[in-house]
Amino acid sequence: MNPRMAAKFDGIRVSFTGEEGAMLALGHHPTDRVIAAFLQLGDDPTITAADLTPWIAEGWAVFTEDPDPDYQWTATEAARGTPGAVAVTILHA
Repeated sequence: MNPRMAAKFDGIRVSFTGEEGAMLALGHHPTDRVIAAFLQLGDDPTITAADLTPWIAEGWAVFTEDPDPDYQWTATEAARGTPGAVAVTILHA
């Protein structure tokens, strides 16, 4: 599944995930670029790159369609090499 993301900043596709304010970017990117994309998506001038840095993690996820009409997809953490797994960068809430 190719998940539709909320926005694209500097070539990085990003979206909110869950209801706690977590964010997800497709792919593994240099930390400064992915933080800039998350800051643009979040659009909160009181949050700085230093605030986000400790909460950034790279991983892999498998995307599936979500049966809940309020959501487009669900990302499930997966190991590298899992069939259908996609590289992601996560901002934990």
